[in-house]
Amino acid sequence: MADFDIAEFEPKTASRDEWSAFHRYNHARHAEIRPDDPENPEDVEEKYMNFEDPQRFRRRLAVWDDGEIVGFFGVSGHREGGPGYDTNKHLLNLNGAVLEPYRRRGLGTSILGKVSEMMDEYGRTVLSVGTEEQDGHAFLLRIGAEERFKGAENRLDLTKVDWEMVQRWAAQGKERSPASELVLYEDRLPDDVLEKYTPVITAVLNTVPFEELDHGDIVITPEMVKEWNRQMDAVGD
Repeated sequence: MADFDIAEFEPKTASRDEWSAFHRYNHARHAEIRPDDPENPEDVEEKYMNFEDPQRFRRRLAVWDDGEIVGFFGVSGHREGGPGYDTNKHLLNLNGAVLEPYRRRGLGTSILGKVSEMMDEYGRTVLSVGTEEQDGHAFLLRIGAEERFKGAENRLDLTKVDWEMVQRWAAQGKERSPASELVLYEDRLPDDVLEKYTPVITAVLNTVPFEELDHGDIVITPEMVKEWNRQMDAVGD
């Protein structure tokens, strides 16, 4: 570990050299896990990382090796006094990765040491971590993490959809529920609809089965959605 340095990465004060190192890491990481997916442009990635989340605080840890970032981690949790804080205040979330050539060299264990200090700082008692790679599963098993929740990602190739079948479904739905109306808002929900939408999506999200995962309430407010919209507008999303 003598050759590696772990330091907080501050998006708002990062130098151009630090950002360049981050982008090189991000491209390498993307090639490892999602090589066929499009990447965010570098300027968009920087804007997103500089945005403030209205509900959660975020901190980043970079692993440096001779001027290059070889690992990058995000730590997040609910802000004190914010929506959902009371039932989530014991939780801290960790995500990130070490590039494949640098794995099994103690970097993950060192990161956990830093994160443990953050848990004490914020008074958190449960660390939530996820992985979709075999190396990640092996590491979490080795440190004694408990498996609490499994998920799956399903992808649909829209070029292979039976659109005639979809049209039949749409017609049948209208026939079976004539009192219902499907309305499309192409850009953003109007404020009056947003006020009705957020309590419903909050209720729906809190019915999601999380198996044995320790989690608190999910809370979506109109103010949160408006901030997310503002951020998306800023990057043309």
